[in-house]
Amino acid sequence: MMRSILIAASLALAPAIPAFADSPDIPGSWPPLVREALGAVHEGHEDDVWRFTLTANYGEMGEFTARFDSSRPEGEQWTLISPASPAAMSDDLREEWIDMSTPDEEEAPAEDGEEAEEDTGQSFGIGGEGSGLFFSADTADLISGELNELRRSGGRAVYSFAPNMSDDEEDSDADDFGRYLSGELTVAQSDPFVERIRIFAPASFKPHPAARIHEFEMEMEFARVDGLPGPIVREFSTRIDLSALFQRQSQDIRFTFSDVEYEAR
Repeated sequence: MMRSILIAASLALAPAIPAFADSPDIPGSWPPLVREALGAVHEGHEDDVWRFTLTANYGEMGEFTARFDSSRPEGEQWTLISPASPAAMSDDLREEWIDMSTPDEEEAPAEDGEEAEEDTGQSFGIGGEGSGLFFSADTADLISGELNELRRSGGRAVYSFAPNMSDDEEDSDADDFGRYLSGELTVAQSDPFVERIRIFAPASFKPHPAARIHEFEMEMEFARVDGLPGPIVREFSTRIDLSALFQRQSQDIRFTFSDVEYEAR
């Protein structure tokens, strides 16, 4: 039960995917360096081919390493590298591997007068719709509000921002979470691009009367890679520490991407 609450809380706090293209005008008040960095976004195509190695670390649950190849048939795109077999994983880690490597279920058709069932599959969606590993306009739209420079060092500038967690004006749940969060944006000054987005809770908060988030942090790190038309994500991590149903538990997840290959279609 507690594990399902952790997953639900992580999903609720993870960024929604609003369409940056719907708001093409980057605020003129934002620093020129940031505006130039946001111009480095790249939109892929659903038929593009991605190949990469993923190391998925789930903290105390353990980690696995797998190779992804979107050119392979659905259901065969993931190849486990380490450990040698899912049987060597803990039960919880094996469940995560199955969720990631199993194709999403198709939505059940709606009966008359009923809503269609939601797709509950949790397979990793790289190589399908969207922009794959690229720093895309969807990701850029997490950045909102006033940007204030915090510091400069090592050829990087860091700014504070107000995270945009909602993808529509009526998404009150995301707005409720977002008002407790802060953001930091790191931009490379040479050949400007976004190197890091950090969204975190500066203090504990209660998103629900029966739950308290003691700690939340999400980080995305990006890099330029020779031969690729835009920056790509190299690491994605989340940490959440919460209390619910009179229990307290934390979860740390870190995805690291390496040996990335890309073919535009």
